[in-house]
Amino acid sequence: MTWFVPFTAIDGTPFTAAQYNANIRNNMVETEVSRAQTATGYCVTAGMNQLVERVPATSVIGTSDTTASAGTYTDLDNTSGPEVSVATGTMAFVAISCSLSNSSSAAAWMSHAVSGATESEAADSFGAEMQSNVGQKTSSTILRTDLTPGINVFTSKYRVSTSGTGTFAARRITVFPF
Repeated sequence: MTWFVPFTAIDGTPFTAAQYNANIRNNMVETEVSRAQTATGYCVTAGMNQLVERVPATSVIGTSDTTASAGTYTDLDNTSGPEVSVATGTMAFVAISCSLSNSSSAAAWMSHAVSGATESEAADSFGAEMQSNVGQKTSSTILRTDLTPGINVFTSKYRVSTSGTGTFAARRITVFPF
């Protein structure tokens, strides 16, 4: 449904049930309060005079895992993710974080790929990097403006820059869709 500007009442003209339904009831149904169906949801515009609810999502994997994949983003040796599935418009804030290290003191990276309505490989421009052989917490937040509206799945991916084994712990991904 779309909100529209109500008609202008004219003194002495009857106000019918059809006019009430079209001009009052239908517009009230298109308010943020009526669109909010989830306690943690929020409304964004989907078009001229249209609201849709969006619900943020987060996923955490606390266990530690490794990869020696140099140059190419991949799942870790024993686990994948974390990942979240959310309904988006064309944009979303994506935040990733983890404690990471590399056995050779070269860089280790955590990024994210998108599947579903959008197909997008993990890339350094979406990622968080740390160059250390001691586990350190790092994070990255990016506004993705290249999404196809629909259900999108955001999955964390990992790599090391040139050598060594990357170790990743306390992995988190959070998405705030628009």
